[in-house]
Amino acid sequence: MSTLFGRQLWLWVVLLCSGPLAAVELTLAEALQRTVQHSPKLQTYPYQLRQDAALQQLALLKPDPELELSAENLLGTNELSGVKGAEISLVFSQLLERGDKAQLRSAQANQQHQLTQASFAADKLDVLAQSTGRFIEVLSLQQQLSWLAQRFELEQKALLTAQQRAAQALVQQADVKRLERRLLQTGLDQARLQGELELARRQLALLWNAEPDFDRLSGNLSLLPLLPEEARLQQRLLQSPQLALFLTKQRLADSLLQLQSANAVAGLRWSAGVRYNNEVNSPSLQLGLSMPLLNSQRSSAQLEAASAAAQQAAVAAELEQRQLQLSLLGLLRQLHSIRAEIRATEQQLLPSARVVLSATQQGYQSGVYDMTDLLAAQQELLDSELSLLQLQRRFHLQLTELQRLTGFGLAQTGPVAFSASAEVSVVAPLASVRARELSDEK
Repeated sequence: MSTLFGRQLWLWVVLLCSGPLAAVELTLAEALQRTVQHSPKLQTYPYQLRQDAALQQLALLKPDPELELSAENLLGTNELSGVKGAEISLVFSQLLERGDKAQLRSAQANQQHQLTQASFAADKLDVLAQSTGRFIEVLSLQQQLSWLAQRFELEQKALLTAQQRAAQALVQQADVKRLERRLLQTGLDQARLQGELELARRQLALLWNAEPDFDRLSGNLSLLPLLPEEARLQQRLLQSPQLALFLTKQRLADSLLQLQSANAVAGLRWSAGVRYNNEVNSPSLQLGLSMPLLNSQRSSAQLEAASAAAQQAAVAAELEQRQLQLSLLGLLRQLHSIRAEIRATEQQLLPSARVVLSATQQGYQSGVYDMTDLLAAQQELLDSELSLLQLQRRFHLQLTELQRLTGFGLAQTGPVAFSASAEVSVVAPLASVRARELSDEK
């Protein structure tokens, strides 16, 4: 490949991968705020809260009274023909509930309201964690494209050196062709990653139901936060939205059990009214008291079903807590392992690879090493750099999952990811973004 063709290839890659001159950047905090405000998954909760509020009011209401008008002995014969012997009654009746049913219905409605709020908190954390994960993916692709640009420049310099040496008959044309092919492949990789980046940007904006109005994301995955102690995370896990959701379900099942127990107590219905006897032209007072005879087998079966549901909810909450604790432990171990790999790559593998490449380049120019040695040294450095980028991506994704489990920010004193400011946390915005509360959206 000629020098002219190399310049044309470089121009083609630059035009393909470059963005607008005035790029619009999006920060993580902005992305999370958009997600909370416009996420389709969270838009239904205000309506659910309105339903809960109506049911709370309904639970405190007493049973409706009844007013009954009845007529007897109509359309008789002889002396009682027509309505002469009619008896007309007007009766007012009211059911008196026993067993504190109104209070228990109110408690059940309140627990249902708490369940809606707990579900919202858990779903909000899920969509924010999902938004952070997609933000990390886009940011990682941006950094990989930047790395590929550096790789392209490195390979272009190697090609120019090989072309100069080929002109002096110091290297074979096959080596030059090999470098040309490698440079072309890097350009194709850039085009492929650019397409993946565009798709990832759209997937990120989809979380707030919009098209991308940004060109780049602001952040740096190479900045890693310090991790808190396991004991502290275990304590905070007890307050996590996921565990709170299961505990709220357990309390709701308990309230339903208490309400079912109260429903097994029959209420009393009293009635009072007047009766008019048309035959004797005489009114009279009418009083009554009634009580339903409940089927004990039906009540027992309903109570047993409610009791089993309450026990099931308690077991589910306990199992969820254990699963969350195990997941937290596994994620924390993985994060420490990845951090150790990152440290080893930065402090040992990369410096060693750079030294080897520098020595190989000098030896290649002096004829000590051939093209195969030079390409191997370059590939070793590139593999280490790409491995570092992937490790940083994995670290932040795992950290986001840990944040989703605990529901709290994790950045401690020290470097903070995505921002050079020590006041911004990697994924702390998941817990710290001040989104509109459900009550404000009603």
